[in-house]
Amino acid sequence: MIHYTPRGTLTTGKHIGEEGKKMVFDEPRRPVRPEIVLGEDLSLHSLEELETRIEALKVEIARIESVLAEKKSSRSAAETVFRR
Repeated sequence: MIHYTPRGTLTTGKHIGEEGKKMVFDEPRRPVRPEIVLGEDLSLHSLEELETRIEALKVEIARIESVLAEKKSSRSAAETVFRR
């Protein structure tokens, strides 16, 4: 039996240790494809997938707007300190 570990190691046997041999590969794992790819062909998605996508994008927009507001606040505070 072969087990794949997240670090790119294949292990034979049920337990890692003296019983199992390790094989390490230099090739990195392929990156996980994100759920949302900007500009992709949307005609392949179902109605439910498109609605889920819209909700995920709304959540991401809200997250970005929150970080943007924090950064603007920090900038404003810094400008106030340095104007004195």
